[in-house]
Amino acid sequence: MYYFDDYYKQNHGINIGDVSARKTLRENLKCKPFSWYLENVYTSLERWDNILGYGVLQNSLFKKLCVDQGATPGNIPILYECHFQEPQVT
Repeated sequence: MYYFDDYYKQNHGINIGDVSARKTLRENLKCKPFSWYLENVYTSLERWDNILGYGVLQNSLFKKLCVDQGATPGNIPILYECHFQEPQVT
């Protein structure tokens, strides 16, 4: 059994309530952290461990244009009509 422990380490400003019973269950089942799953099972997944922020970059003059990845992922960013979905939202 695996769990996404990184969620509990981040403060999203949301009160998730008492999770002590779930933490006890996790300890009793000897669950591994989600990072273990990514490193040992789903190794092909691109990891974004160093993200400092996320959101959309929108042109302040022409509100309908947003920064997009362009024709080739990882290439020079372009301005494209805002659709607020991947890859514009990061």
